[in-house]
Amino acid sequence: MSMYKPPVVGDNKVIYKGKRYWVIELAGKDEIDGFGSDFCQFVMYDKLYQATLATITKNKNGTFRASLMSHVELWYDNDTMDELIETTPYYADAYYKACGG
Repeated sequence: MSMYKPPVVGDNKVIYKGKRYWVIELAGKDEIDGFGSDFCQFVMYDKLYQATLATITKNKNGTFRASLMSHVELWYDNDTMDELIETTPYYADAYYKACGG
């Protein structure tokens, strides 16, 4: 039995399916963890903890901003979605370790 459980994406579109992390485009009316397209364009979902790791918006200049789920505002701009997918879990791990988690 897998430790990783995918989210119910409803009418949204999964644009990246990794072993642990998925990136979901909020293209429909359904929400993921309470986030809908009125808040952000994408979410990065952690299938291990069954929760959103980061919300993602596309900036006007074409870059992508990942905002980590944290008690303070932490965001990182990335030139491409591929870069965001690669770096966001590392940023999250570093943040959680620094907080004693």
